[in-house]
Amino acid sequence: MAILNLVAYLLNAGVTYGIGVLGAFDLPTNAELSLKYQTLVTPAGYAFSIWAVIFISQLISVIVQLVRQQKQQPLIVKGIGYNYLGACAAQIAWTITFSLEIIWASLICMIAILGFLVLIVYNQSMIVSEEESGKDDDKKTTKLSSSSILDFWLLKFPFSIHCGWISAATIVNLNVVLVKYGVNAGDQYGIALLCSAAIAGFAMIALTRPQTEFVIPSVLAWASFGIFWELQNPKDIIKDTFTQPMINGAKDRALRGTGIIIVGIAYYVYQRFLPEEEKKTKEKVEKPKKVVPKKTTTTNNKRRTKKEKKSE
Repeated sequence: MAILNLVAYLLNAGVTYGIGVLGAFDLPTNAELSLKYQTLVTPAGYAFSIWAVIFISQLISVIVQLVRQQKQQPLIVKGIGYNYLGACAAQIAWTITFSLEIIWASLICMIAILGFLVLIVYNQSMIVSEEESGKDDDKKTTKLSSSSILDFWLLKFPFSIHCGWISAATIVNLNVVLVKYGVNAGDQYGIALLCSAAIAGFAMIALTRPQTEFVIPSVLAWASFGIFWELQNPKDIIKDTFTQPMINGAKDRALRGTGIIIVGIAYYVYQRFLPEEEKKTKEKVEKPKKVVPKKTTTTNNKRRTKKEKKSE
């Protein structure tokens, strides 16, 4: 499986770079198509630099999978499994369909990529949750072991950051479909506002899971702020298509979404790494007091019962 993951990675990186960046086979690059199909939720150019982190981290991850014994790594066997093959295959298909401007098909491919990555993130979070619940309560601590930190960066982080970015990219791809098929500006604006809200919503879902996920919300905040930054000085095609109030509305919604996500991350980071002494104090304060029934009442009831029996 590790060899297959390495091959899938190399094919995906080759197609993405060859067609998407270099424009092989005389096809338009992703950057050229992004300019052609501008939307109200397209992030600024700098935001796409996250792909470098995704590809480098996944290269390291697939090499680690080759070196380590998979039977002893549930995060690899049960967590990643063959889902990474599916994600790479879907991403290759997306690059081809998008470069050929079959936009509706590219959206289907994008949803497929997201589906495979969500499975990886979900499976890995369940494995970590089971491992933590298997430990004795007295051994639990807020500090992470060096091995768990290493596993996070090598085996979890590459797929969480990819999942977060593809979540945002799916939103953009949906809006590109609207542009491609000539949906009017008013409807595009309404859907763009809903999509900005959805980005914040996805982040909150990730944060409120039992096994809190911080990478995905962080990436979504990055994407949301990228949308805001792009609309600070939008392209001419956006100015020609939408009114200034529409542009301002989309920009404000993106900024608010970014703020909500950042506040949510800060709150759950505090909750997760709250010092143990503060947690115990908080539990004592919140723990309800038990109401102990008065003994005198019980004794009086017994006496009354005895008197009633005697009178009978």
